[in-house]
Amino acid sequence: MKTLILSLFFSASALAQGSFAIKNATLHLGNGKVIEQGLLHVHEGKIAAVVDAKSNGSYTLAPDIPVLDGQGWNVFPGLILMNTIVGLTEIDAVRATLDFDEVGRFTPEVEGHVAFNAASSILPTLRQNGVLFAEVSPRNGLIAGSSSVLRLDGKAWPQALLAKNRGMHMHWPRINRESAELKNDLLSLLEQAKAGRTGQQYQALRRVILGDEPIMLHINSASEWQDAMDFFRPWPSIKLIVLECRDCELIAKELNSQNQPFIASRIWELPPFAHSDPSQRYASIRALDSAGLILALDYEGDMEAMGGRNLGFMAGTLQRAGFSPNEILHLITLNPAKILGIDDQVGSLEIGKEASFFACQGSPLEALHFKLLHLWSQGIEIPLEGRQESLKHEFESK
Repeated sequence: MKTLILSLFFSASALAQGSFAIKNATLHLGNGKVIEQGLLHVHEGKIAAVVDAKSNGSYTLAPDIPVLDGQGWNVFPGLILMNTIVGLTEIDAVRATLDFDEVGRFTPEVEGHVAFNAASSILPTLRQNGVLFAEVSPRNGLIAGSSSVLRLDGKAWPQALLAKNRGMHMHWPRINRESAELKNDLLSLLEQAKAGRTGQQYQALRRVILGDEPIMLHINSASEWQDAMDFFRPWPSIKLIVLECRDCELIAKELNSQNQPFIASRIWELPPFAHSDPSQRYASIRALDSAGLILALDYEGDMEAMGGRNLGFMAGTLQRAGFSPNEILHLITLNPAKILGIDDQVGSLEIGKEASFFACQGSPLEALHFKLLHLWSQGIEIPLEGRQESLKHEFESK
């Protein structure tokens, strides 16, 4: 009896410290590989081993490590939602809950994580579909501010923060009379920052000028991209990541030659022009991928915070454009991690990375067959219940 109690104590202690193993599960690593009968060993919140039981034989675990039988489970790395206002908004129709829009056209000193609301009732709905990370981004203005990557595990932002200053979000002005004045103002700010002028604005812009933080360049068209390239040509150290562009398949080779990753907005949207083929959005993604770009997806648009839970399902529809499930998984796991410079920490199930993943039946890319079973953040299991479930229990008991 004493031996049994001691064993249970060690097992509970190991789980509390984020140490356990999963056996007999299908592991979707996120790097293009799938292990059909795998063992995943987690030690103190990090992935300690990924073993193919079929080909690599046995793997010895310490006797006090809890082992979960993952027979019938599919295990995936946590999905990464890019360029989002999750945690910065709660109710779109209530202005007091919108913390993503600062006053002014130039606010490079703004950082997304500072206003992040870890108690948002939206976060559990994202977790329930496998979205465990979000690149939280300020919005609006020519320079909106700097984005941060946060874990969506319900902790306050100092604990949830994975990485800050991942990208300075810039909304390129449409080409018109006003754009010339805006570009002159932007040039003046950059030159003052380069000259060493003090102040939070200029300190933030110096990170960009030195290449320590890329510009997340929101543009509407290929012509606007060319206009931006003409502007940034005298600033070769500035790194650019392109977002939103609706016809950038026209410049896919140029983007690749400039080593500029591309983040595609919601692919369920209507095509950009009235005469476009209805499947043009899918064809564009295929063309950009074929050009060799580092490509990722976001969910920017109407009701994007609550709609972000559909990231995997939206991505899954790319199968109609000829993408395989493994290729699609790249677009919402490892590729976003690479773009954000956090691929040494998250984005795939590999040794040394953070143990933030989920187990499910079915696939997070297919809504009809997906059922979440377990969810871990840094090796600690996260409860699956959210506001909808608590309300269900409340009203069932009345």
